[in-house]
Amino acid sequence: MSAATGPRTRSSSLMSLRILSSAILLAPLVIAVVLVVSLGVDAPPSWTYAVGPVLAAVGFGLATVAGYRVTAAEAGLEPQRAARRSETDFRLTHMLRIAMTEAPMLLTMVVCFAVEPTSSLAFLVGLPFVLASMWWHVWPGDALISRVQAALERTGAPSYLREGLQKPMSIESSLPHL
Repeated sequence: MSAATGPRTRSSSLMSLRILSSAILLAPLVIAVVLVVSLGVDAPPSWTYAVGPVLAAVGFGLATVAGYRVTAAEAGLEPQRAARRSETDFRLTHMLRIAMTEAPMLLTMVVCFAVEPTSSLAFLVGLPFVLASMWWHVWPGDALISRVQAALERTGAPSYLREGLQKPMSIESSLPHL
């Protein structure tokens, strides 16, 4: 079977992004359970309670400022090529936004182990803020797709992002198109 006529599946690129995003959004909850069981909920130093929310705000800000930097859509590109390019840009910035919004959770976890007494409370206090930040910047819903599409279409050329995300996936469509 050639690459152009590769086997197709029923899932779309958007569906695979939603599955990935679901796993990413559930990870902090699993980590919270592990931390509570392993570290307990003793009272840590009071300053640690601010670590999670402050880092979540920093991650949210970084993702807002740098997480939507995509190359503007080119005028005159055929729709299929423009959709493929837009989808690739969306996927790349999606991974960047995941990293920026998940890093605060990981840093807060380090703080939980570094203070005496070790405790999961700092993580638990920051958890809602991290989850809200991740939900806003990671979940590929209509609002997020619209934000990225607006960035792609800032010069007026159509990006065909939604069409690219809705098309059925094939093996070759999961590879980066540079």
